[in-house]
Amino acid sequence: TITLTPTPGVPLGLPFTDDLSSDLGWSYDTEWERGAATASSGQTNPGGCGDPALDHSPTGDDMEAGVVIGGNAATTLHAFDYMTSPAMNAMGFPSLELRFWRQLNSDYTNYMESVIEVFNGASWITLYTNGSSAVVDCGWRELAYDLTPYMNATLRIRFGHRVGSSGVYKVSSWNLDDIYIGPPAGTTTSTPTSLPTFSATVT
Repeated sequence: TITLTPTPGVPLGLPFTDDLSSDLGWSYDTEWERGAATASSGQTNPGGCGDPALDHSPTGDDMEAGVVIGGNAATTLHAFDYMTSPAMNAMGFPSLELRFWRQLNSDYTNYMESVIEVFNGASWITLYTNGSSAVVDCGWRELAYDLTPYMNATLRIRFGHRVGSSGVYKVSSWNLDDIYIGPPAGTTTSTPTSLPTFSATVT
């Protein structure tokens, strides 16, 4: 007689929730930082708004992430600079989403491009680009993107910006808060586990 005894799998690393009050392992390229929300001024984009004076979270820490918090993005030409999440094991969910709050002000491509990308286990895929549209946020906005097609054992998310042409407007760029990666709202939020392993006993 062979008896199979299951050993439960190890819990995976999602859902991931970050109100930016502490360092949860993001990496920050040039201009990107985590810090206290600080209003900015001096923008030249039509109707543009500065960085928010307060973060979105209801807690009192007032922490967010963004590009030159309290200032404006550089107008010199440069390739993409990113804020990149740590790797996460996103296997085992029926569906997955990225949800976050932003206050973004961006010139349009090719002057400036603002993007969100996801790592699918092999390459970076664009979830969002402002493209030919300038962006003017004068308050916090919640957005969500479907990550289900990209689930893998080393999923990462990154927010980025680049300046591709001289004459770009001076803008406040990205402000981010309350970032969530996990099952969509209204679905189960229980932490999945990896598949169990089995040990065999012969009697």
